[in-house]
Amino acid sequence: MTETERSRVEPSVADRRGFLRWAFLGVALVAAYGTAAAYGVRFLFRKGRVRRRKVFVCMEKDLAPGRSLVRRAPDGRDILLTRADEGVLALSNVCPHLGCTVRWEPQNSRFFCPCHAGIFRPDGVAIGGPPAKAGQRLERFETSTSGSAIYLHLEEEV
Repeated sequence: MTETERSRVEPSVADRRGFLRWAFLGVALVAAYGTAAAYGVRFLFRKGRVRRRKVFVCMEKDLAPGRSLVRRAPDGRDILLTRADEGVLALSNVCPHLGCTVRWEPQNSRFFCPCHAGIFRPDGVAIGGPPAKAGQRLERFETSTSGSAIYLHLEEEV
């Protein structure tokens, strides 16, 4: 058998390496595009699952009647806790009109937004300024107490 005939029958080491190189490249591309396609499908067709979470915010002794505290939720939002006549209220401290920070005025028993003089009742409903004209309210969160601990109930999309 001549050298030419032998090279046709037995593949060289270089041919095997080239084949393996292309095979690994193909597998890597399929894996990358498959992963990208899976994330795309997951993004486009969300199941809308919501997880309820109970988060400790403070002890009852830390929140005197008529007073308020600002606490940061795990998702980064600031939440204003106020002890009112009907219990502990948890409201977003972000005005829905322009996103300014709302503060509690205990002497007037109301929330006040200094940007455009927005006034909110203790339950978060706007009663003055541009938020009232637009029918807006502060976002409200559910709270509960267990013993002397106050918990905030949050909903997160999973």
